[in-house]
Amino acid sequence: KLEQRNYDQYEKDVYIDVEGHQDVSQQIQMIHLTTKDLCMIRSLQSVIEEHLEDIVTNFYKNLANRAALMDIINHQSSVDRLKITLTKHIYEMFSGKIDQDYIKQRTIIAHVHVRIGLEPTWYMCAFQDLLLSVNTIITPHMQTIKEYSDVMAAITKIFNFEQQIVLEAYERENKRIRQGIEDSQLNLKVNVNSSAQELAAISEETSSSSIEINHKLT
Repeated sequence: KLEQRNYDQYEKDVYIDVEGHQDVSQQIQMIHLTTKDLCMIRSLQSVIEEHLEDIVTNFYKNLANRAALMDIINHQSSVDRLKITLTKHIYEMFSGKIDQDYIKQRTIIAHVHVRIGLEPTWYMCAFQDLLLSVNTIITPHMQTIKEYSDVMAAITKIFNFEQQIVLEAYERENKRIRQGIEDSQLNLKVNVNSSAQELAAISEETSSSSIEINHKLT
């Protein structure tokens, strides 16, 4: 059984270091994610690790009911490969360490989602599914209602923080792609207009030459 008084032993293992990411720092403050929360989360890492295979298997079993999502996954990657990635991702969530690398990895996930065409809605649904699985796993390890309440509050905060990072990075990447398309369209329009002007100039020059030749012949 996990006991609340033992959470302090993880203080040296957890930290929040988001220097250079002012927005992220403000988000952490707004959801009141503290190192105390990270201690609780870190204390559960071994419990989560024991059930990682079941969590990931159930996750993709749930996705299998959505043919469109499985088509996207199978077209771009494979379930086995994604299971490895998700296993690592969940384990890291319970490390109690939030730093530059943590943010970078979540940003990469967002970019991959954009590339394979996975909409944000499905990402959020997937996280809700994971949260329910984690809740089922940790509940038997809680000794009191207060402990359960405190621990679930900490877990909910880290899940919320994850979603914020990924969805914001997702939007930035989408915006970058849209801007790239708009720039390409603008360049195409400019090139077309330029070509049209050049053709008009050539046509005018040809016409002038024809008139001059006709004038000389008459």
